[in-house]
Amino acid sequence: MTRKHFVAIAKIITECREAYWKSPEAKDVGDATLDNVAYLMSSYLATQNPNFDRGRFLEACGIDRQQQRW
Repeated sequence: MTRKHFVAIAKIITECREAYWKSPEAKDVGDATLDNVAYLMSSYLATQNPNFDRGRFLEACGIDRQQQRW
C-alpha cells in the first residue's frame, strides 16, 4: 500500500468522525469507535509498508499526539 491509500483511509475515518460530531448524543460513542478503528487500521497498515508513520496517520484520523496510546 502507498501513501495515497493511507491518506484516503484517514480521510474516510475523519469524515465519519465529523458526521458523528453533528449528533451530540452520538459523539462520545462515535469518537471511541473511530479511535479504535484508527488504531486497528494503523496496526495493519504498519505491516504493509515499512515507511508507514503510525503517529502521522492517527493524527490525520483526528487523534492528536497527546491522545495516542499505542
